[in-house]
Amino acid sequence: MSYSNCAWSHKHALACCSPAPCEKPIVGFRDALHDYAEQYAEAYETPIGDDGVLGPAFLRMAKAFVCLLDGETGRLDCGTLWGETDSMLKRHGFEKGLDT
Repeated sequence: MSYSNCAWSHKHALACCSPAPCEKPIVGFRDALHDYAEQYAEAYETPIGDDGVLGPAFLRMAKAFVCLLDGETGRLDCGTLWGETDSMLKRHGFEKGLDT
């Protein structure tokens, strides 16, 4: 890993732990998406992607979150956030992730 990658990784981690004002809504939205999917799976013992009503709505929210990454994100690494969101969708029943 090059020094610049380490620097971005460190800045991203700091932004996630202690977000600046422009980072706080992005981190909060990311956390809310992840928490919602986890709580749904725990409550219903099935992934949210299998829900015919909430699944499509959740997918639209995840895609909207990714669109917001085109705006101001401060120290956050948008590629990392995109990858986390894609992986989260795949874990929760959206086989193709963001390509669903």
